[in-house]
Amino acid sequence: MKIAHVINTLSGGGAERVALDIFDCFKEYEQEFIIAKNVINYDIDFKPNILFDIKKKPFYMPAFLYEKMLLDRLSTVLKGFDVVISHLRDMNTRLCALKKEGLIKSKLVLIEHVPKEVYSDKELKKIKSLYKYSDIAVAVSSKVAKDLESYGAKNITIIENAIDHDRIKMLSLEEDMKFEKFSFLSIGRLSEDKDYNTLFRAFKIADLDAELFIIGEGSKKDELLNLSKSLKIENKVKFLGFKKNPFPYLKACDVFVSSSKREAFSMVVLEAMGLGKPIVCTDVVPFAKDGFNALVVPKEDEEALSKALVKIYQDKDVRDILSKNAFSFSQYYSKSSFCEKYKNILTML
Repeated sequence: MKIAHVINTLSGGGAERVALDIFDCFKEYEQEFIIAKNVINYDIDFKPNILFDIKKKPFYMPAFLYEKMLLDRLSTVLKGFDVVISHLRDMNTRLCALKKEGLIKSKLVLIEHVPKEVYSDKELKKIKSLYKYSDIAVAVSSKVAKDLESYGAKNITIIENAIDHDRIKMLSLEEDMKFEKFSFLSIGRLSEDKDYNTLFRAFKIADLDAELFIIGEGSKKDELLNLSKSLKIENKVKFLGFKKNPFPYLKACDVFVSSSKREAFSMVVLEAMGLGKPIVCTDVVPFAKDGFNALVVPKEDEEALSKALVKIYQDKDVRDILSKNAFSFSQYYSKSSFCEKYKNILTML
């Protein structure tokens, strides 16, 4: 069986990490990893098939022309594959459109990583018209599975993401990282969904002798820099930028914080649990259980978030209990079980 894995880029997000994990699951098969653009922020030990080299200068193409050329290239490179595994809405809808037109004959497995709240009405309309042409739709959580039902997708199955504990531990030891003060850490794109605005205001209200470190880049960076200055916390909030290997920082921090408004399945929270970190997160993280493996607060609630930050800062016993339970809980999401579920999809096909 010949398998193609298709995604827009390997820019460093959680969905991209999952795509690489699935690729790793099928090592014994003939397979190829295909990306639309050569944006690669992961260390990989294979050569992907890159459809557009955007690093050649100058690279500019009108959106309509790019879409037409990308669809043409996808229909060409995917000939001869038995199964195509697709990730994220842009690529999922493109491949469903090609499937609808009979331009790819492969069995199509699409993986939906995000809840429908992320999508605009225009995007949802397109999804609902096309997702039904996939052969199997994989949801990363039960909520996303319900969204897929509303889109009209067929043969929906839930496969929650997993982490490779040995790999994470190894990566966390690549650098001897230490923070001088009590440290809160958050990792993610500087985007609306991650709601760093609420986190910054909560951190201001908490008024702790601690520092807040942010790993990530994104469109909201200038806005967040200005917000930290207006709140007069710019000396306590540290922007570290994008890190190919964030795990030494994750290992070194005292508490991991996620202030997201929307998550289907937060890989970074699960990875923090895999390193035994005490966690504060919003109630959009489906596997976070308040008082057991995290302190869970309502999304977009700066008062509740500030109280949680104070509580976890002041009470070492709480941190120790959450840390122990988080690590034990994370063992359920093993890479071997994850791979077995994806291999079972081949049987379903």
